[in-house]
Amino acid sequence: MGEEFEFEDYFSDDGDPGVVVEVERDGRKIPFRVKRHLNLGDRQRIRAAGIKVGLDENGKAEMIGEPDEAAFGHEVVLVGLKHWPFVRDGKPIPITSETVAKLDGGVADQLVARILTATKYAPEQLDPFVMPSAAASSSETQVERVTATEPSKK
Repeated sequence: MGEEFEFEDYFSDDGDPGVVVEVERDGRKIPFRVKRHLNLGDRQRIRAAGIKVGLDENGKAEMIGEPDEAAFGHEVVLVGLKHWPFVRDGKPIPITSETVAKLDGGVADQLVARILTATKYAPEQLDPFVMPSAAASSSETQVERVTATEPSKK
């Protein structure tokens, strides 16, 4: 059949360590480990969190209301994040819906962007009415640095 394609380049494996991305906040670089790929199930969870879909009178899918950007971002972090370095009293803080919701907004915004970049998906590829095929990402571990902007002080 010709060219062979490696499984690891096109399928999500829970044992994969992912890739390291850094977000800079308050002069400190915070390392996170994120998934290398968002699989089909991940993408469906993210879509469902941010966009509600119903059927019109003709049975055609349509978006109900406005996209919920906060729910979308929350789910991207919850689904795409494999490890974060946060501890309290020397014990790791688990990655849960509740702890993600408490994450600093500036850090969360940058983390969402890093997850979508590291996994090779742009937000428009998560459109509920389009199922684009995505290019496979490299299997090399990489570090990407992003600076979170500080809120303006008045």
